[in-house]
Amino acid sequence: MKKLLLALLIGSCSFYLPTSFAAAQPFHTGYVDNAAFYNVSPTVGHEWMKKARANGTGFVRLNVYWDTIAPSVRPENFDPTDPADPAYDWGLLDQALKSARANRLTPMLMAFLAPSWAEGPNRHPDARMGTWKPDPAEFAKFGKALARRYNGTFPDPTSPGSTLPKVRYFQGWNEPNLSLYLNPQASNGKLTSPEIFRQLQNRFYSAVKSVAPRARVLAGGMAPIGRPNNVVIAPLRFIRRLTCMKPNGKPQPGCHGFVRADIWDAHPFTSGGPS
Repeated sequence: MKKLLLALLIGSCSFYLPTSFAAAQPFHTGYVDNAAFYNVSPTVGHEWMKKARANGTGFVRLNVYWDTIAPSVRPENFDPTDPADPAYDWGLLDQALKSARANRLTPMLMAFLAPSWAEGPNRHPDARMGTWKPDPAEFAKFGKALARRYNGTFPDPTSPGSTLPKVRYFQGWNEPNLSLYLNPQASNGKLTSPEIFRQLQNRFYSAVKSVAPRARVLAGGMAPIGRPNNVVIAPLRFIRRLTCMKPNGKPQPGCHGFVRADIWDAHPFTSGGPS
């Protein structure tokens, strides 16, 4: 399968986890490849998921593009918390999730990239669209619509009498320590992306849980290697700022960060080839 990546979900986190997650968990594998699973015809996507299942995987991560599902221009009467609002376009995601269900794969939905009306002002010209200071309140509204649509009881608009699949795993944002996905990473030499991400994560978590209390919400999705000039913030440095901890393991005075999550996600690959 082309460009299929092993997704490692690390089910432990030091900040906000139920006691039950402290127990040893089995090792699961999963695939992520939107070119094979998502942005394709239903027949093609179904066949690739069938191959993934035959290879022994149990999970599939689907990227949820907020900026393409939501309208590019916000209508006057748009209700972003209502998954049935006609301005939303869920077609590709619906079909991918139905293929996952048909192939007995457990989906994980990772939402990211804001529509232009949900970005902050004065976006830097070098910043990728959808990454500039995303509005946490608007992201939470999208998270609520996402959880409502895939709660297992939402009617399938293309199949009367059927419902869309139920999703248990949700994630708000991808690799927030990398400028490709979140900006600005720093301003005047001071890290800013951890604070931006903390607000996105906490609001998204609360929104999903308000609809689906038993859902599992991931945090992180850390890019693995730091780079100069704050293009990529090294994961440990990012996490310390995110959780208000100093390098010596003590709390940072005057910082009151708190991260809400059920699972911490890391991407432990290198920048080179497999050899």
